[in-house]
Amino acid sequence: MAKYKVGDKVRIVSGRPQRNWSPLMDKWLGKTMTIAYCRTNLIDNYYLMDEDTTDAFGRWRWYENMISGLAEPEREIMFS
Repeated sequence: MAKYKVGDKVRIVSGRPQRNWSPLMDKWLGKTMTIAYCRTNLIDNYYLMDEDTTDAFGRWRWYENMISGLAEPEREIMFS
């Protein structure tokens, strides 16, 4: 099951991961991105992001090891 869903704003890690990373992705280190697509399979989950559509190679595959977490965590609404 995927950790994130379409529309989530996530923060990309600030340092290069060891696998599945291209130096051409460095410009996204530490940035906030929005998930446009999620793919789940038996080996890995990967995501496509709205913001990286302008790269010459198309969209990158963003794996969970490349994402540090939600940029805007969901907040619990308290009623009194």
